[in-house]
Amino acid sequence: MRIASVATHLPSHAISTERMIQNYPCELSEEVKRNIANLGVQKRHFSTPLSELFTGEEPESLRIAKICARAATALTHKGIDPQTADYLITVSEDSDYLCPGLSNTILRAIELPPETKNINLQGLACSGLPKSLDLAEDHLARSPKDRVLIILSGVNSRWFCSSLQGLGKVIGPREIRHIRDEERRSEELRKWIAVIQSFLFGDGAAALLVENVAEGPEVVTTAHITNLGDDHSAGFIRLEATGTGLAFKLGSQMEPRLLDLGLQYTRRIIDTLFGPDSLDASIRKWAVHTGSREMVEKIRSAYRLPTETTKESLKTLENCGNLAGASLPFILERILRGGSLNTGEKILLLGFGWGFSASASLLKF
Repeated sequence: MRIASVATHLPSHAISTERMIQNYPCELSEEVKRNIANLGVQKRHFSTPLSELFTGEEPESLRIAKICARAATALTHKGIDPQTADYLITVSEDSDYLCPGLSNTILRAIELPPETKNINLQGLACSGLPKSLDLAEDHLARSPKDRVLIILSGVNSRWFCSSLQGLGKVIGPREIRHIRDEERRSEELRKWIAVIQSFLFGDGAAALLVENVAEGPEVVTTAHITNLGDDHSAGFIRLEATGTGLAFKLGSQMEPRLLDLGLQYTRRIIDTLFGPDSLDASIRKWAVHTGSREMVEKIRSAYRLPTETTKESLKTLENCGNLAGASLPFILERILRGGSLNTGEKILLLGFGWGFSASASLLKF
């Protein structure tokens, strides 16, 4: 099974970190501004203009499906017709509706026949691409002549930017630690997490066509690790009741141990793929999910990788932010566009999911 083509799409509203700070709806302490700078994101694209980003107003109908459809349409510029797909897999976090899922709305948006087999994967976060490749491989084993279209949404700004009004002044972790009142300390930490998430994430979508062909990166193997310990609460997003009618609010958690968990799960999944204390010497590029600059650098340092190995991951983070499940195909497209790989060299796709989980796919060029 090979990835015949990969295409990406970014919404038109590009916003630099500096401009976002200048127009932010609440006051940020100097420590928080340093925290934002350390994320490694210089700019990101949003599906709404800056003037509407923080208002909390309901976005246009089927906004996410339309952005994803543009990613699928971008495949046509590479000689691939997405309407020839026999099976549609969509991956998302936020969606236009909780129900129906994204695959239902995209099916119409890209004018696939209503009989097209489709499935929607939600909640996999940044491990969505390896898991969708697994599904594609299972389908192609049964129907080897089919073509599988995978569309991954990284459009989550409605989650992270629509509830920031009225936060007041936001302070950083060092300042928060000095607060004695536990309830207030918890509230200040919640505010800080909300701000960091809004600066870390951007919007974007990607599309891949996978089939049994002779050209394109071959999917050699895939592995997944989920909940080695009691890690399900280390990071999550959920709807919480407000106590007012049918209104809900978004609740999220992002524990400091996420960075250490990322490294721990990376070691475990590398051992699963290659055996204990072993690594495939033909891996030329690592596509590491764009969780933060520190996460990418921790993994690079742990495996003593040359800076060239992960440069596409850091460049994607710098220019697009964290694109959730769409981050790995964005990095992969950048690697393939660079044209630096020789026949037989490999790419390791490494993604993480809140929950906590890690998934990896090994591709051979």
